[in-house]
Amino acid sequence: MAQVHHRSVGAYTVITIVSGPPWNQNCHLVAAPATGTLLFVDPGADSPELEDAIRALGLRPTLMLVTHGHPDHLGAAARLSADLDLDCVVGRGDERVVRHAPAYAAAFGKVHLELPESIRYIDADADLRLGDEAVTILPLPGHTPGSLSFHVGSFVLTGDTLFRETVGRTDLPAGDGTALVNSIDLLLASLPDATHLLPGHGQPWTAGEARSWWRGGGRMAALAEAP
Repeated sequence: MAQVHHRSVGAYTVITIVSGPPWNQNCHLVAAPATGTLLFVDPGADSPELEDAIRALGLRPTLMLVTHGHPDHLGAAARLSADLDLDCVVGRGDERVVRHAPAYAAAFGKVHLELPESIRYIDADADLRLGDEAVTILPLPGHTPGSLSFHVGSFVLTGDTLFRETVGRTDLPAGDGTALVNSIDLLLASLPDATHLLPGHGQPWTAGEARSWWRGGGRMAALAEAP
């Protein structure tokens, strides 16, 4: 059964649905009650908890964003795209990764994955909005070529680029360890310390905590492990 966590971040409510095995992946729902709108990021697994959370908010889903094209972040995307009449929005650099996601799902997770019929591949200058608020897109190649982060208000959804005191894998097809380190350098360069970082797996932390860990040895360890 999925775990469900709620938190308030400024004017937003963030609900995190943690899927069960084999992925244990975070799907983040970002609700903007003032404008009655909702976006969700990385719908990794079909689960009643995810659907229940969307319905319970009573808001209009306007964006379905995917930080990268691995199957653990796409598991529920096909059905939700059809049911909610939403494009599945993915970084343009991950077109090949997405095409191969069903094969990866079968090989690594022993699960069947269907891809959404409506996928929109975007670049960093795409105009994405949650109500009146712009969603800033930051390309973070490394874990995959087209990995993206999404910055809304005082939080950033980092996907599998950066976790709490560790980094994403780069030993999978199309991974690049040096690019990942450069991406994390860029991500942490200008964020205020209090910015919330919401990863694709594991626990959230702040940009200040991440920067301290990165400068205190995290970066050197990531470079040493880069394939």
